[in-house]
Amino acid sequence: PNSVEGTLAYMSPEQTGRMNRTLDYRTDFYSLGITFYEMLTGKLPFGSNDPLEIVYSHIAVQPIYPHQINSQIPVALSEIVMKLIAKNAEDRYQSATGLLADLEISLHQLEATGQITEFIPGRLDILSQLLIPQKLYGREQQVNELLAAFERVGSGSPKSLPPNLNTEKPARPNAETLSAPSFPPNQNTEKFAHCQSELMLVSGYSGIGKSAVVNEISKPITRSKGYFISGKFDQLKRNIPYASLIQAFNSLLRQLLTESALSLEIWRTKILTAVGTEGQVIADVIPKVELIIGKQPEVPELAPIESQNRFNRVFKEFIRVFAQKEHPLVIFLDDLQWADSATLKLMQILITDPDQEYLLLIGAYRDNEVSPTHPLIQTVEELEKTGTIVNNIVLQPLDLANVTELVTETLNTCTEKVTNIADLIWNKTGGNPFFLTQLLQALYQDSLL
Repeated sequence: PNSVEGTLAYMSPEQTGRMNRTLDYRTDFYSLGITFYEMLTGKLPFGSNDPLEIVYSHIAVQPIYPHQINSQIPVALSEIVMKLIAKNAEDRYQSATGLLADLEISLHQLEATGQITEFIPGRLDILSQLLIPQKLYGREQQVNELLAAFERVGSGSPKSLPPNLNTEKPARPNAETLSAPSFPPNQNTEKFAHCQSELMLVSGYSGIGKSAVVNEISKPITRSKGYFISGKFDQLKRNIPYASLIQAFNSLLRQLLTESALSLEIWRTKILTAVGTEGQVIADVIPKVELIIGKQPEVPELAPIESQNRFNRVFKEFIRVFAQKEHPLVIFLDDLQWADSATLKLMQILITDPDQEYLLLIGAYRDNEVSPTHPLIQTVEELEKTGTIVNNIVLQPLDLANVTELVTETLNTCTEKVTNIADLIWNKTGGNPFFLTQLLQALYQDSLL
């Protein structure tokens, strides 16, 4: 929250950067609504001193209606304010004209009768432009699966182990003398039952909405004071190892650098304690880390395999600093179909590490661009052999009912014509959300709506 521009108490949910929504003029209606709320009640709807708690309240907490705080406030005015501060921009006023009309109705009633009677706010809110709702349609189950995964990872409660299983961890061998860890295929899957890390794979055709679904878990992450970082693989940079992870952790380090000097010193101590004298191993891959921990001593050169094992070991210690009960870590890696082999191997090591907790690793990929021999599929198969549970969410195209709902809310009307155009668009786009919104915008730009 320290890097967010604006006054936190009056900021719309989408302006916090923790909503899967873009900003438009309707963010100002929210801020105006908070101002009206304060004018009527004498206090803000969310009065915490904790910035993250205020952010979470804007995103997910429903404020008390003004007329419930002060009975002298007319219910109609209370409803106008609550419409202004709706969480979703689609539920707010869509034009200043509509808001002005309701305020004038209230004023005329007050002048004529001395009181304001209840009415439905926004009746005269005329849409002057095409506004396609940004909410997700037909994805409730998939979002709930992601939310459940985060709740499991963030809860910290160990998963049950059979009473006869020895849970004592063996002494860790020297990582430089071993190849990357592997486990026999017949190993008891219960052995990993206490591991609090999870892997979620989200697949589907290009434009199906994989990233949009993943970004919906911002709410619980904010509530848990967790960190959500993301990186995207590039088809033209597959020869650069860890490019996506570097991108993700650079964003995390940028978040840390906005914190106070005292907080930064705490992070510096934690990171240095974790990596010891081998901080340069991390700095070679993520140079930004030196802005927090300072210049690190050189490390001895090793043969390629030993050097790789050293990096894997140090990186595991590094990532545990951020994946903690008080702030779980979610890493989202997009376009896994273009992932490099080094990143896939590191993902495998992280998710099978019995000491790694409070980590949710989410990967998204285009399932039409991977074959059974693709490195990603082979990595997943290896993980499953170790007994690691790999959760899969496969996104299908929207059905006709979802498309009809989207078109109805976009055009703000429900007639037979809407049903006809929804059917036409659904057939034309195959229910692909990206193609669907592009077609609607093209029809609007060509004055065909």
